[in-house]
Amino acid sequence: MSSWDTELETPIKVLYVNDSYAFTDLVCEDIETTNSEINCVTAECVGEALEILSSHPIDCVVTAYELPDRTGIDLIESIRAEDDELPVILLTEQGNENVATAATQADVTDYIPIRSDVDDCNLLINRIRTFVEAARDRKRASQLENHVQRTLERTTDAIYAVDTEWRIEYMNEQMAERVGRDPEAVIGANLWEEFPFTVGTELEEKYRTAIETGSPVTFEQHIGGPLDYWVQVRAFPDENGLTVFSHEITDERERKQELERNETVLKNIHDAVFVLDETSTIQFANAAAAQAFDRTGPDQLEGEQLKDIVGDAVSRSDIREFNQAFEEVLHAAEEDDSSATPYDCDLHFELGTPLERRCFDTRLTPLQADGEPQVLVVARDVTEQKQLEHQLWALQRTARRLNVASSPAEVGEIGVEAVADILEFEITGVWTYDERENELVPETETAAAQEQFDTLPRIPPGESLAWEAFESGEVQYCSDVSSVDESYAHGTEIHSEIVVPLGEYGILLAATTAEQTFAERQIGLFKILGATVKAAMGRAEREATLTEQKQLLDTIFEYVPIHLFIKDREGRHQWMSRGLVDDPDQYIGKTDVEADAGASEEFSKRTHAESLRVIEQGEPNPESRGIQRGVRSMVPHLESSAGRPGWGNPRRSGLLARHHGAKTMGRTTHRDEHDSLGTAC
Repeated sequence: MSSWDTELETPIKVLYVNDSYAFTDLVCEDIETTNSEINCVTAECVGEALEILSSHPIDCVVTAYELPDRTGIDLIESIRAEDDELPVILLTEQGNENVATAATQADVTDYIPIRSDVDDCNLLINRIRTFVEAARDRKRASQLENHVQRTLERTTDAIYAVDTEWRIEYMNEQMAERVGRDPEAVIGANLWEEFPFTVGTELEEKYRTAIETGSPVTFEQHIGGPLDYWVQVRAFPDENGLTVFSHEITDERERKQELERNETVLKNIHDAVFVLDETSTIQFANAAAAQAFDRTGPDQLEGEQLKDIVGDAVSRSDIREFNQAFEEVLHAAEEDDSSATPYDCDLHFELGTPLERRCFDTRLTPLQADGEPQVLVVARDVTEQKQLEHQLWALQRTARRLNVASSPAEVGEIGVEAVADILEFEITGVWTYDERENELVPETETAAAQEQFDTLPRIPPGESLAWEAFESGEVQYCSDVSSVDESYAHGTEIHSEIVVPLGEYGILLAATTAEQTFAERQIGLFKILGATVKAAMGRAEREATLTEQKQLLDTIFEYVPIHLFIKDREGRHQWMSRGLVDDPDQYIGKTDVEADAGASEEFSKRTHAESLRVIEQGEPNPESRGIQRGVRSMVPHLESSAGRPGWGNPRRSGLLARHHGAKTMGRTTHRDEHDSLGTAC
């Protein structure tokens, strides 16, 4: 299978720059004839090439070294001044170390010196496709990264990230606006040098501790200097550095200490609200608080000790943090301190069942009621927000693993693992499309998926969700698969499923035994993972194909020689491969007439005359079967200043020819001081 058997999404437009009309026609015709998905646009000089690039969409530039107005190196430098991503290939017969060094310094994508022992056309087409597809993959990856970034930009928190050397890697618009910086301008800057007023503060200490221990930290901090605001910081370390979610709490801290107990408002808000006296007895609770603790109404909470209500639902560390906060806020209430501000802490509740964990951002505020100190507790359920933060970063880590996966099968395994571990769907598998059988075939699955089926089914065309997702390219999901007529899940415990298309490669299917309502946020995460897996499969498949083709070409050139001969201007044999005769040396320096090759005198004269005609006129003879048996065509030999065979400017010193029984076309050139003729067979 050739490396271009896989159809491209869109045709490739190549700009070929060379001032030789004949050689330009030869190269472009070979490319477009060999691969119909590549279209060539030509230019003769650097100026014309730059004009075309400024007005036409070009996927790849192929340029010669010597050009009328400047060199190919100058063209590469001009392109790189405007575009770092556009693939540029230097295809030249002037192959030497100086040219290679200059091309590398100009940031050329690839450098191909023309050689007679290499199928230059196929090599060039392979490189064009590989580089263009890689550029397109980078563009798609960038779009995916932008999608994740937009998701982060929509959060209300200010977010920024630093690497292990404290260089700023990312800053969202909220954070940039807060500190009065251009988010692009601070990328790469050292955090402590950019914000020197944070050096020596608790913030620096907490950040460094988080990096050293690998444990996340949560704290409040006053940011001094020219900024002067308070923030609640949640910092998450990983092997690449530290990601910080910063929530400004200046307004809350400046809020007045006495909060009027407006029961009408409190009873109808979604946050759980308690009022505790100095013994931590619940004096007031709203409906949301009762629901959070699985009570039928607030009256079942009032008069109870909070510690008895909470029980084992809160970890000991969270209880200690809450008790410390409670004592501090209660002391402020006892002092009737108007400067006291709300105290924030994160608490993790296991509510309903031991398997369910809920995460609450909890705020404590001092109150005075009839002269008695009390504490107002407001708890907001942020479980989904925390889970989304965790899942997005976990998917980013998965994307890094997928980017280095060596095969489509490994990509599938990583994708299935991500669905089970990050999106929490244990019944998961990847089905790949078998074009010959026109079926979706199971490729990899979790142990939970194996338990549901004796043998994972092959999925034929039909009305199943899997096939609909594959054909439409859209995510399909169902909360009750028993309602689907053509379901491969009948007879299993599967109740709900979601199917994510992976383009031409197949599908990713995830299912649960419990009824699942698929929220927009959850579907969005599946789409992000599906797009990442699809892109990784494409990359892995292309890399595997390229490796296979390289091995195949290496084998061909090792075991299948190309036979040819070369004549000088007078028609004398200068060189002849052993594929033509047993002893080529006896024909060197002789014409066809002078050589005793066993042919008739009349045939030898006609062959000699035709050779001289081709050399003199510089025009190829496309069909030479009647002149010399086994030879399909003769073209003038090509000469280049590099002194080696290959593509070059036509100067009637060589030949392109085809043997009558050959399966491939050979291209030969011979660079010497004389015009000559050659035949490949």
